[in-house]
Amino acid sequence: MGHLPRHHRKALIALQVAFALAVAWFAGRSIHRQWTAIEGAQLDVTLRWPWIILATAIVLATYLVLVEVWVIQLRAWGQRLGFLPAARIWFVSNLGKYIPGKVAGLGAMALLAERRGISPVAAVGSSILATLIGVAGGVAVVAVTGVRVIDVMFNVDGRSVPRWILAVVVLFAIGSLLLAPVLLPRGARLIARVSGRAPILPSLPAATVWLVAASSAFAWTMYGVAFHLFAIGVLDRGAGGTSGYIAVYTASYLAGLISLIPGGFVVREAALVVGLTALNLSTAPEAALLALTSRIWLTILEILPGAVFLLVPSDGRTIEPPTPASSPR
Repeated sequence: MGHLPRHHRKALIALQVAFALAVAWFAGRSIHRQWTAIEGAQLDVTLRWPWIILATAIVLATYLVLVEVWVIQLRAWGQRLGFLPAARIWFVSNLGKYIPGKVAGLGAMALLAERRGISPVAAVGSSILATLIGVAGGVAVVAVTGVRVIDVMFNVDGRSVPRWILAVVVLFAIGSLLLAPVLLPRGARLIARVSGRAPILPSLPAATVWLVAASSAFAWTMYGVAFHLFAIGVLDRGAGGTSGYIAVYTASYLAGLISLIPGGFVVREAALVVGLTALNLSTAPEAALLALTSRIWLTILEILPGAVFLLVPSDGRTIEPPTPASSPR
């Protein structure tokens, strides 16, 4: 922040403090509500910490992999950013999901990226692109690990989803991943032609797009594995195979992601309970316990890294300067 005028620095610090307080308020209220629900249901919680610590390590390591993939993706947009500054932007902006509106995170990402000399369009655009590919990757992972969970979660009035609809969804997700390097540039040009604006999506190498797709599939898988270990740590057992936990976790997270509720609250928990019980991975009380405790666990893991970066001062300087010639306009 050394290059900013004094009054700008004060305003920026005040903005960071306000952002941190807002996140703390909404996230703290969520954790309190979830723990109150556990106490109200009189569920017995005996934690086996070695399993939970191992699950936590897997989740945090997966976060770091996604940060590195984001750094690689930014290079395709003509931007250069070191790993630690990228991690700071990634984790701090991720806190915005706990503030109603779903735009606080993107706003924080744009602001922090600009302070580092990175194009806000590139930072936000690459993040949105990764999210879209991640959704398709999540559906593909569910299709591989347990497509039945989709049928279970979208069961209406006891009637199963027609098999042809499931097939279309799965084929669309897998096809979107395979054809993403071709479809994305054409889609961007079409949107630019209709809107009359210059396309903001650069010509991304196919290898970069597939790397993002592969990293999303890897992340969903690792999160599911961690969830299975967490279930063992909470219930002292993990009925069923790991693939079922991967499918249920991924499908429930996607349900929360596409909902309009900040953080997918309630939606994700309800989907978890339905999926766990339908696949006979746990009883209904055990599923409720896992849904509530895993929400608290994941909320802490999402908040803690961002909070640490907010508390650690940053000089605001870029580690690697952007490449003006290839920067998106």
